[in-house]
Amino acid sequence: MPKPAFIPTARQRGRQRFSVAEIVRFRRGGLYLMAVIIGILAGLGAVAFRYGIHSWEYLLTGQQDATLPIADDPKEAFELTGILAPLGRWGLIIAPVISAVIYAPLMYFFGASECGRGVAGVMYSVRKNYGRVKFTPAATTTAASALTIGGGGNVGPEGPISELGGAIGHAVSTWFHAPRTTARLLTATGVAAGVSAAFNAPLAGAFFAMEVILLDFTSETFVCVVIACVAATMTNKQFVGDSLSFTLHQDLTLARDTDLGWVIVLAVIGGIVGVAFSKIRYLAEDAVDHIWRGPVWLRPILGSIILGAVLFAVPAAYGEGDAVLNGALRGELALQLVLILFAVKFIATALTVAIGGVGGTFAPSLFIGGMLGAIFGAIVEPSNAYAMAIFGMIGMGAVFTGAARAPMTGVLLIMELTGQFRLLLPLMLAVVIATGIARLLSETTIYTEALARRGVDPVPPPPVAYRAHTQPS
Repeated sequence: MPKPAFIPTARQRGRQRFSVAEIVRFRRGGLYLMAVIIGILAGLGAVAFRYGIHSWEYLLTGQQDATLPIADDPKEAFELTGILAPLGRWGLIIAPVISAVIYAPLMYFFGASECGRGVAGVMYSVRKNYGRVKFTPAATTTAASALTIGGGGNVGPEGPISELGGAIGHAVSTWFHAPRTTARLLTATGVAAGVSAAFNAPLAGAFFAMEVILLDFTSETFVCVVIACVAATMTNKQFVGDSLSFTLHQDLTLARDTDLGWVIVLAVIGGIVGVAFSKIRYLAEDAVDHIWRGPVWLRPILGSIILGAVLFAVPAAYGEGDAVLNGALRGELALQLVLILFAVKFIATALTVAIGGVGGTFAPSLFIGGMLGAIFGAIVEPSNAYAMAIFGMIGMGAVFTGAARAPMTGVLLIMELTGQFRLLLPLMLAVVIATGIARLLSETTIYTEALARRGVDPVPPPPVAYRAHTQPS
């Protein structure tokens, strides 16, 4: 005979109704409160991360990405004014080595995680580990990435900030003893908040979490991640302001409707380049894994000498390169340098990741796409002063989508980074075509390839929609 259900007394129901813990754990209002907390904490983490990158770069070189001097001749002398100034241009070889000497032991002792690192690690956690992301490895990864990027490494911030945001989301869900399905959602919410703050792009951050991490587009998911993204972006703006990442000419648009034909051509090329970027990134890592037989902690240090040699040859390839990309889109760089940087970014990013540098591939794909589009625009419309900016934006979306296969994120991200909403139609066309090309050429993306190598089928995870009155597991 089944045990009769427990019927609470009126007094007990009253206690439950006004219990703060119960409201936070099992009511939608509590879910949204947790999203706000996660957004604020992830925003502060993104601010600290960005300040760490700029401070380390300034300490070493005396420059920051926003003011990095760019020479049209890639062999022109690069003046350092930081602590490496006495070494002259040779300091560009030493900068990544010094960084590796610090971050390699950090990652060796504190950065290990059973779920992996970066975006792929969070994806694995959401699918296989109920969203559990440990905070210590995530914080270590973020610090190591700041050293890597500030020391000239060609990686981006989205991998570490995704991991840190996911760890913050999981920590908040743990503090409030949230059910497992809610914990998985809150981990992805932290990712969305971190990406939003890192790129000052709340909508792109929200869709990145839903397209890439969760593969879930329910209204509950959307509301939760958007609340966190707004909180994170507002927190970030209090410290770094509200300026666009790329300051291009106002109101860019295609010169004529027939230019959509060129957009289609660029989208096809961009999709192919995005897939190639993904494959080269893993091939380089496989090659170094096959060759290297020494201690794990020594690999980044010795490998950074090779990376430093690349920077010595092409100083404009130092670090993230937002200022360099902005200059290319504005037509301020010689076409020769744009061509060189397009090729060098492939090599430098693959090398940085292969030797054990810490960072994401999100930003490098935007850089490569922007350079590809700028080259394409200069070739097909040499008389149009804005062609490099117009096609550069479209190239950014196409290459990113070809690599990550996240078309909605690609469209929203470019719009939020540039503010050029009149190019929305051609950009949408480009990312859709690039997505199709990428699907034809590869079964995996730059993120799901890491899952496939661990034997994980990157299928949609279990449902994450919040359920009111659900008892904790």
